[in-house]
Amino acid sequence: MYESLRLELEQLIAELKQKETAAVYTVPQEAIHAVKKAKHLEKLLLDLLDVVAGGGGIDIRGVIRREFGLSKELIDRMDRWTAYGKELFEDELHEAIDRADIRAGKQHLFFAGPVSKQVLAEALERLKQLAHAAIRRQFRPDSAGSDVYVTMLEQALRFYKLPATQPDSGMSRYRLLIASGRLYAMAGGDIAIAADLKACVKAWYQSGPHTFLEQREWYLSYEHVPEYLYALTTDQIRRLQEEFIAQISEAFAAVKAVPTLDRAELLKKTLEAVISWADAAGPEG
Repeated sequence: MYESLRLELEQLIAELKQKETAAVYTVPQEAIHAVKKAKHLEKLLLDLLDVVAGGGGIDIRGVIRREFGLSKELIDRMDRWTAYGKELFEDELHEAIDRADIRAGKQHLFFAGPVSKQVLAEALERLKQLAHAAIRRQFRPDSAGSDVYVTMLEQALRFYKLPATQPDSGMSRYRLLIASGRLYAMAGGDIAIAADLKACVKAWYQSGPHTFLEQREWYLSYEHVPEYLYALTTDQIRRLQEEFIAQISEAFAAVKAVPTLDRAELLKKTLEAVISWADAAGPEG
């Protein structure tokens, strides 16, 4: 009895899986209409920025579902939408981004205080370019090369450079954005794309007035440093090493005064890690 029930369940599951695999999903006209008529799109721009700057990779399906009221079943099966419906929906999304604006009453979503019209216009342009790239990545992943990912990252970096942008006004906003592991996640695990993202960050850092990656106090711990070494030159890594080694020397003096095995071993581990950073500089370093 039990065996026959199990076999029937297995057969039903197989049939349902076959049916699911063969299914083609049509985008409802009401969904396309919702995008066509959409206004007040500040939250959409903000959510797309959060996805691009977050640590979970580029997947904006949840944002689209929430913003335009699509069902989870439909949005989860985007790869099986009819080609015509998918193209039409993507086109409407791009048009929605083109007409997006940041109203006076919604500026607080992006800025910690009042900003000039010039800053507001530049912020909107950065967010729109980022959003267009995110949409292209979602709807045409097979043709989304490094340029699409680099565009998203560049626009995020340029947006956060603007005065008074949320969530804060210090260099700490870059900590997660440019971490090596986050870039790898943003690239969806593609090593080549991650390498191009790192090259983008290095060019941005080296061409600007930035020095925060070379300052010991910017790091929560020496263990976090390897996440950012890719953006530094050999000389910059050497200066950072010198700062950490000076700190280690001070700690060593204290350990010699009151010797303990655990503290001595920790200092040795730290010193060996700091010395190894020299190997992280690439041929251009």
